[in-house]
Parts: sequence; C-alpha cells; structure tokens
Amino acid sequence: MSEYCYNVNDVNFENNLKDSFNKVFGGKKFIICCIGTDAVIGDCLGPMIGSRLKENIGGKSYIFGSVEAPIIAKDIKSLSEVLSLCFVNTPILAIDAAFGVAGELGHVKFCETPLKPGLGVNKDLPLIGTHSLIGILAKKGDDFLNSVRFSSVLPFVDKICRAIEGYFFENSDLSINNTDFSDFSLNFDNLPFNLLKNAN
Repeated sequence: MSEYCYNVNDVNFENNLKDSFNKVFGGKKFIICCIGTDAVIGDCLGPMIGSRLKENIGGKSYIFGSVEAPIIAKDIKSLSEVLSLCFVNTPILAIDAAFGVAGELGHVKFCETPLKPGLGVNKDLPLIGTHSLIGILAKKGDDFLNSVRFSSVLPFVDKICRAIEGYFFENSDLSINNTDFSDFSLNFDNLPFNLLKNAN
C-alpha cells in the first residue's frame, strides 16, 4: 500500500496532495471522517477541517465530524459500524492529528490504509476508514495539551482543505445525489440518529 508524505510548508503541498488523491481515488467520490475535538488545541485539526469542508463541498460527499459535532474516542466504535453498514465499496478518508518523530513534524501523511486513532494517547480504538490522512503536529513524547499552538494548526487546516476542495471541484460531477456511482451504497435506516443528522 502506498504512503505519501508532504511538508505542509512546501509551496507545492496542495497540488501534490491533490494529485495523490487523483492517483489513489481516480476521480471518484470518497467519504470524509474528521476525528478529534476542539477542546484540545492539538486535537482540533480534524473537526476544523470537517467544519470548513461542510461549508465548501457540502453536497459533494458525506462529511462526518466537525467543530459543532466532533467525533471523539467514545464515538469511534459506533461510527465504524455505521460506515461498514452504509458505505460499501466506497473509499473512506479518515483525518486526524498525530505525533511523529522530530523529522516528521510539520508533515502530512496520506496512506492507503485505515486510521488507527488514539495511538498517541495510548488508547486502543477500532480502525476507521479505508484510507488515512494525518497531520503531524507534535513530537512523540510531547503533550498535545501544552505543546501545540493554535497558530501552528491553521496552515494544516487551510492547505489540507484546499487540496480536498481542489479534488472535488476538479472532478465537478461528484455529488451525493449522483446515481452514476454504482459502488456507493447507503442505507439510512441503519444510521444512528446522532451521526446521521451531522453528516452532509
């Protein structure tokens, strides 16, 4: 499985990440799950991305997780069950903040493997998604509560969102109402209400 790693300060970051999406997803729709909470600065990457994407590409995909409706540890199991029931053979991109070694700080990793949330805080949580995107905001051994500044999160949010938005607008026929995507299977009867009402 491929892994793509880009420095968020690289001038070509947005185009490189968007090109990776095109290479992996082939112009098809993917579901977006944004993990984390704005209650902790170091963990607010996911929900901030979710809120912006809901404003800018709402209607083009389902987006779970936002500042207004965060997905935290206790939600992971339910959300994993929802995704397995409702989205069959559809790529699911899970987004989260992460720790890394010193040389990885400031990088974004996009992988063709599920996300394992909670590793940095020693929580054993279920895998989620088919693909993962992590923003490395702190070094291993640091404390998300004290080591991450809000100003350092903002470039990650802006540039990751620009890459995702660019992908969806470049592939302009993508829509949650587009019946051309035969691999997109959604059964709303199986969705827990609290997750259903907060997804676009």
